[in-house]
Amino acid sequence: IHLLKTFVEIDLQSFEIFIMMKYIIGLFALAVVRASGYHEDLDLVMFGDSLSDVGNTFQMTQRSYPNSTEYPKHCFSDGYSWLHYYRIDLENRKRKVKLHNYAFGGSTTNASAIAGFTGPSGTWPVAGTSQQFQMFVNSPLSKKKT
Repeated sequence: IHLLKTFVEIDLQSFEIFIMMKYIIGLFALAVVRASGYHEDLDLVMFGDSLSDVGNTFQMTQRSYPNSTEYPKHCFSDGYSWLHYYRIDLENRKRKVKLHNYAFGGSTTNASAIAGFTGPSGTWPVAGTSQQFQMFVNSPLSKKKT
């Protein structure tokens, strides 16, 4: 029983660390900004979870989730996400911004290690941030010259 109790305590600690890391990743979602000079267009590339999802989950679920009754603008932020306001701030500084968003609601840091799911029942698999980054690396945007 003591061994089982120790295992459960370790497992709970690992789970708590995982949850904490997910929130840290969500709060500090990875953004890559690429520009040659100050007056050039910016490419803002975003990887993350529901805090940075601006409609990818909605498109992936064939426009069924998240629905507008629960989530206005079909975003998990109940309206515009922080990316919208950041983009406006950059544009107010006379910067043209192209947003390339790979974030999905329900995403984990690595779907190969711990799968992420979304949807009303949490059954639709989504790409983790590692897989999102790989999607970017395989895209023409990653080969764009700066």
